[in-house]
Amino acid sequence: MEEPSAGPPAGTALEGLRLQFDENLYAIAPGQGMFNWGPSWRRNVKYTALDDVRRDLAFEPKGEVTPFTFRDYLTRDFRVPAQSPAIRMKCYPEGAVPGVTLGVDN
Repeated sequence: MEEPSAGPPAGTALEGLRLQFDENLYAIAPGQGMFNWGPSWRRNVKYTALDDVRRDLAFEPKGEVTPFTFRDYLTRDFRVPAQSPAIRMKCYPEGAVPGVTLGVDN
């Protein structure tokens, strides 16, 4: 049986992973978390503000936090208003999705 190491495996530095998060739209409620960074059993940080994510992780230089409204969530009518940031940022699904209604709600 292999002994657990004292640190991460060689070559797994954050920079080496080349993770990218950018141009996403976040609709979070007040007090709701945004990013949880790190495993629950070791040091981790819970981010609630996009500016903190940008500063500490260099993620999301063009992302936005904004309310996200659908026409009728309960009936799975996920059409969004034409002025929705999801349309402008191209963060809205294209094509058909079984069981839901998608599109721009005029």
